[in-house]
Amino acid sequence: MIPAITQQVRNDGTNRIMGYSIRTERWRYTEWDGGKAGVELYDHVDDPHEWRNIAKEQKYAKVVSDLRKLLPLTKPSDIPAPPAGKKKKQVASTR
Repeated sequence: MIPAITQQVRNDGTNRIMGYSIRTERWRYTEWDGGKAGVELYDHVDDPHEWRNIAKEQKYAKVVSDLRKLLPLTKPSDIPAPPAGKKKKQVASTR
């Protein structure tokens, strides 16, 4: 299986933060802002619902290192600005 790479932009209130994930058959590894805003590692064999982030556990350091090498390098200036005037849709309450 070829690993899949996805990207997601999140807003921390003042800054846009780019996150990249790499997904293999077993693992999903994510870095936010090149790891400065957090890292995540999930084992889809033992934790298919991604409830336990194991990225900081020493026994997974090699997995993190190997997956990290597959992620693209980006700079904050590479993150596209959101479209001007675009707002989130408001969802009406059903209660």
